[in-house]
Amino acid sequence: MKIDKKVELAVREALASSVAGERERFDTATTSIARSGDEFVNSALGLVFAISSIALHSIHEGQRPADEQVQFLAQEFARQEQDWAGIDAVKTRTYLTALADSRPPLDTLSLEHVFFTAFAVGGWLLSAFLPKDVRWTDFLDEILDRLESEPVA
Repeated sequence: MKIDKKVELAVREALASSVAGERERFDTATTSIARSGDEFVNSALGLVFAISSIALHSIHEGQRPADEQVQFLAQEFARQEQDWAGIDAVKTRTYLTALADSRPPLDTLSLEHVFFTAFAVGGWLLSAFLPKDVRWTDFLDEILDRLESEPVA
């Protein structure tokens, strides 16, 4: 997969603002992506979906998480991040289930809901389950390297 560097930088900023739990910064980053045109938005969403899917499966040792685990993750995200993200467990579960099943999240959620959920949950997946000595940015870099080394379908 060829990753456009401008898209990568925009996605990194949205994910970083999610990890930091900074709503104003998150809104600025996602608004910037949204205003960059349809092609840019589609590329950014495709990238964050791929990143989040790999992160989700990595947390579960490369396997699809059980439905109970998806439910648990959705509840944990809502509990931990609700104050700044404003995304409930139902939307989070729907999003995570799509990722777990390797289905496009836009098949189950509206663009508006997917857009914010993808970046907010993506940042959380990258940072919430790491060993103490691993930085989320290193995990992200590993995922991006993996994506770039995969052949284009």
